Amino acid sequence: MDFYTYDPNTGIADTLIDYDDKNYVNNVRLAFVQNNALRYGKAGQHRLTFKNLFNQLGDNETSLRTGNNYEDGEERHEYSFHYMHEEFILVNLEVRMNSMTGKISLTMH
Repeated sequence: MDFYTYDPNTGIADTLIDYDDKNYVNNVRLAFVQNNALRYGKAGQHRLTFKNLFNQLGDNETSLRTGNNYEDGEERHEYSFHYMHEEFILVNLEVRMNSMTGKISLTMH
């Protein structure tokens, strides 16, 4: 509430505006992890590995304002909407090869 003037004789202030705000929030979080490995060659000396991570974030917010503006003589019904969405994926590929001469390793992010 917001007040306009105060009368010290009566102890009452004139109400200028009287709003009631309500906020509604909904959040969604999703994560997915996948790891795959493949061994091949004699006795599995070579290896190919995939590692994947996926994240998704969503935020939804709604604000509702109702009330009176006594200065303008209006009843108010106001709405506010906000939505935010983010997603990302991380991929890692790793190749390991063992040969007679030594080890070869390659990693990509």
